[in-house]
Amino acid sequence: MRDEQATPALRAHGIARRIGGHAVLADVGLEVATGQSLCVIGPSGSGKSTLLRALAGLDPLDSGQVLVDGRDLTLAPPHRRGIAMVFQDADLFGDLDVAENIAFGLGGQRSRAARHDEWVRVTMLRLGLAGLEDRLPHQLSGGQRRRVSLARALVTRPRVLLLDEPMAALDDRMRLDFARQLRQVRQRTGTAMIHVTHDQAEALGSSDRLLVLSHGRVLQQGTPQDVHARPSSAEVAALLGRSNFLEVDVDELRGTPGALRARVRALGATGWVDAHDGLLEGSRQARLLVRPHALAVEERGLLAPGQPWRTDEVYDNVGLLQQEIFQGDHLLHVVETERGTVTVRSPLGQTLLEGSTVRLRLILDECWLLPGQGRSC
Repeated sequence: MRDEQATPALRAHGIARRIGGHAVLADVGLEVATGQSLCVIGPSGSGKSTLLRALAGLDPLDSGQVLVDGRDLTLAPPHRRGIAMVFQDADLFGDLDVAENIAFGLGGQRSRAARHDEWVRVTMLRLGLAGLEDRLPHQLSGGQRRRVSLARALVTRPRVLLLDEPMAALDDRMRLDFARQLRQVRQRTGTAMIHVTHDQAEALGSSDRLLVLSHGRVLQQGTPQDVHARPSSAEVAALLGRSNFLEVDVDELRGTPGALRARVRALGATGWVDAHDGLLEGSRQARLLVRPHALAVEERGLLAPGQPWRTDEVYDNVGLLQQEIFQGDHLLHVVETERGTVTVRSPLGQTLLEGSTVRLRLILDECWLLPGQGRSC
């Protein structure tokens, strides 16, 4: 078991970067342990790639500190940091074969000789590139090119590996395969990895820890499970999957910071739900985060042909099915309720007719309560 008190492979704090008077990064702090994967997720323009470049030493900092194994390398040049970076475009040398491209990290212009290095062969084997040594980049698939780019970085045996959108433009099967290979590399070499993405499935499924970045600021850090289940704000929740928000009033609060529970009523359900500490500030107006899997729907009845739908027919936990969306392995049902429109995840066999009235069942144990709109979390 890893010693939680051990010095992190990489620690950064107070990272700030301004471009043209605009704060691209502001007081960013993070750490990643040996063999651990940290995913930075955020919308386009949030500062994700700028953060990687700052950690790698490719861009200067206005303030902050970068430590690798406890050593302050803030002012060290990129090649002295023990940090390697894989760029999104997987840029390879077109006139060098696979082995030479990988060996370039070791030998530079001597890559034709370095291609026979034992570590080059081991790295190729680990990434499933054995047998492709003599191929040129134009003879490779997109996934193979991505792995060659990764191997070129790993052959230098970095302490920390930075990856900019490593799974962009890969199909689902290739993403799963690439994520598996990254995990195996971490386990075998102890390399710490930080990668950035705007894809919530990639962020949740391929990392040990998550950092949510927006407008250059850290919104939340934690395990993927905790950040998904207990987001610090509606913005964080929306970045990590489909979200329904219901405006509710808090009837009662119990517990202490970090273990707060609230009694609420919504969609015909009354009960206790885990709550954000911000509700301790006194407001009784709150927003209930309801993921699609925390709702179930069943058909209640059909409108007669030509019969208009009346708003008073939507009440409590009864709503109108507006749309059914096929998602491959499940269905999404869009339902109009008295508290607004909600999206429900349903099994494939539960086909319902659009225009029918339906009854909703809310699973409060799967919900999370945030302070009301307009209040800071």
